[in-house]
Amino acid sequence: MYRLLVILALIVSYNELHAQDIIIKRDGKEIPSKVLEISSTEIRYKDFDFMSGPTRVLPISQVVVILYENGKREVFSSKDEAVKEQPEYNDKASFLVGAGVGNSYGLPGIRFQFNTAKEDRFGFHAGIGLFPKIDFIVAAGVKYYVFKDVYLNAQFGTLGYNQRSIIGISSMYSTIETLFGPSLLIGGDWAWDISQSFGLGINAGLGMSYEVGTRQEFVPAIDLGVIFKFY
Repeated sequence: MYRLLVILALIVSYNELHAQDIIIKRDGKEIPSKVLEISSTEIRYKDFDFMSGPTRVLPISQVVVILYENGKREVFSSKDEAVKEQPEYNDKASFLVGAGVGNSYGLPGIRFQFNTAKEDRFGFHAGIGLFPKIDFIVAAGVKYYVFKDVYLNAQFGTLGYNQRSIIGISSMYSTIETLFGPSLLIGGDWAWDISQSFGLGINAGLGMSYEVGTRQEFVPAIDLGVIFKFY
């Protein structure tokens, strides 16, 4: 009879042990419980050894896994981990409008640029602006982003248009002058997201350009402007 009672007690204790849910917190603490409800932010449960007691609430951010009585498990990721998984900068294709001064803009001017997605790392731009002694300039180029927002910018040319009237023997005609030739700059497009579809920032670049006008020599090339970024 005594042996039978011991066996029954073992069976009851075994069933009770496996009838509980185990909440495992991120600090390693295990909570024997009966899970009642799980929302997007919290877990409501009863202490397994005090089922008639109060309903307790635990933030999901503190929980790593729940082991249920039926053998199933539910794993939770923390908010910190979710933030780490997000890219440090927006990786979608984007369109930039810039206003500033320099070889890509003029003095002053405006520039339009299309950036491919982050993994492609290319930007294509064209601009038009004013310039001293020149009616206007036109610039176009391609950027390769070597690191995040830092780029190498190879411009196909910065052309200046100056309509000069020259009186010939029998006629009067105009000429177009080339102000700068190819240029290479290193710089950055730093834009901070204002919303999911818009960013605001600055553009700055420094390099060299070959002047094919009067001097025909290498001269400094700069870019400095404000950029508006659209995703």
